[in-house]
Amino acid sequence: MQKLSLCGKKARNDQVHTHTTGAVSFARTKDIYKVDNKREPNDFESFHLCYKTKDGTYLQEATRDMMVIANREISSKVKELVGPEGIAEDVVVAKIAREVLNKLLGNEEPHCYGAGVTKSQISKFCCDLKRMRGEGLADENRFLKEKVDNQTKEIHTQKKQIEMCNKELETCKRQLVTQNKKVESYKKQVETQGLQMKNMEQKLNEVYGMLKLLPAFPDLDNVASASASAVAGGTCDKQVGIYCLLL
Repeated sequence: MQKLSLCGKKARNDQVHTHTTGAVSFARTKDIYKVDNKREPNDFESFHLCYKTKDGTYLQEATRDMMVIANREISSKVKELVGPEGIAEDVVVAKIAREVLNKLLGNEEPHCYGAGVTKSQISKFCCDLKRMRGEGLADENRFLKEKVDNQTKEIHTQKKQIEMCNKELETCKRQLVTQNKKVESYKKQVETQGLQMKNMEQKLNEVYGMLKLLPAFPDLDNVASASASAVAGGTCDKQVGIYCLLL
């Protein structure tokens, strides 16, 4: 954009004459003249319409001097053709006006382009403009390609990170499964130990109940000895005999 701005600035500085039509095109200006005057304006009149100010003057002295010379030469050539008192046809005047303006502006000067800007200059400007636009597009494409490459690399990096996270999640999942199995095993062990303790509690209660019955039988010791002898042929002790009696 900076190159285009400098090129446009140079083109404006190269202009010897500055038009005053603003946003209104030259074609529109000449069409308005055609509607008002019922004919096409010649080159001299067209240049005057496009470069004069509201008060009929010109922005540059070079434009004013050129138009004075052009008017004088056109009038001189018309008088040479039709005489001092004759009236030339519009076609003849238009042809003379074009020859005079082309001579003053330069043979390469296209009609109403403005002095100082020739076909060759416009062609060169167009070539430079295309070249700069091409370079700008190439730089933009290069920038976009680098951006896409960087984004592709970032996507690959993020993909690898996601894969690593998935592997870590799988590992954690397996660890959780293992820990759950251990918890189930511990739970079963606790249940088994609880049952064992419950059985032991029942046995202890039974023994405690037996022990509470001992004072109620003073002769239980002799009876237990006899019972033990009778049960096991005299090989068991008294405790076994008491247990047998209680049963």
